[in-house]
Amino acid sequence: MRFSTLSVVFSFAQFALSTVALAAPRIDDISLRGLQSGAKTTVTISGAELLPEPKLFLGDRPIAASLRGSGSSESINLEIELPAESFPGIRQLRLATEQGISNAVAVVVDELVQSPLTNEAVSVPIAISGRCDGATRVIAPFDGKAGATLAVEDEAKRLGSPLNPVIHLLDETGAQLAWAQGVSQLDGDARLTATLPRDGRYRIELHDTLFQGQPPAFFRLKLASATNEAIPFLRGMTEQELHARSLTGLVGERVNIGAWHPVRLTQPSSAPTGLLRMFVSPWREVTEEVDSQFAGTMSAPLGINGRLLSPGEVDSFHVAA
Repeated sequence: MRFSTLSVVFSFAQFALSTVALAAPRIDDISLRGLQSGAKTTVTISGAELLPEPKLFLGDRPIAASLRGSGSSESINLEIELPAESFPGIRQLRLATEQGISNAVAVVVDELVQSPLTNEAVSVPIAISGRCDGATRVIAPFDGKAGATLAVEDEAKRLGSPLNPVIHLLDETGAQLAWAQGVSQLDGDARLTATLPRDGRYRIELHDTLFQGQPPAFFRLKLASATNEAIPFLRGMTEQELHARSLTGLVGERVNIGAWHPVRLTQPSSAPTGLLRMFVSPWREVTEEVDSQFAGTMSAPLGINGRLLSPGEVDSFHVAA
């Protein structure tokens, strides 16, 4: 009887060891929350069972990634190369080995240079990744030119971070030029734009609303020149119109008519994301400022795009059924 008990214990131990050996990889953290299209980005991934022969996927598509150094099962450095035509926006990154595939981690694909948080002044445009746990006040210095219009936007909530962001723009004396907090339009993230008054050193400060950022309060902070888009409020187009306006983010991707898609501007590096979310419309789309049809009665079906600029403003349209 004693012999049988030992045999059962030994068999269970063998099973437990084989289960551990066959465990799927797990991603706990990634050093950069963005990947640059048309360039190489080196990231550090930490977690468990990350070796051997790790492969990366964006969504269900494999991407080029090479291991830098030997690494360990808990931490590896990977050099990731994305083609220039990579579909922009928030994507789900996974790591696979022969033992299985990991949990998904949200990252952003765009054309901005990716950088970890640093104390050195950065060059704009750039996307900075870091942590803002607890009462941390993140500081990102940069040099600006008089008259330049700057856009600053954080991506935290949209990537699954618990951070409740507040952004401040300060000049070299510490005077505040602009600030913003999380808004529902950005799913709780924050964005500000401001015109710089003079040449000199500026800084962006980021912190949690209550200085109680729950770990891991990771973020991605984007600094870039703001652009006045020619179609800032037009959010619906036919597929043909999207391509005609050189909104090229749909190239190489399946387009679902009647659905929202992220699209990329012709010169995306001039804006924080280079992206617009556009409705691929099955019918004609018009705008109140550029379409003469508003002078009379329009015929349905169609989509009407406009914006209300002042309190109490009312827009009226005549549409024939």
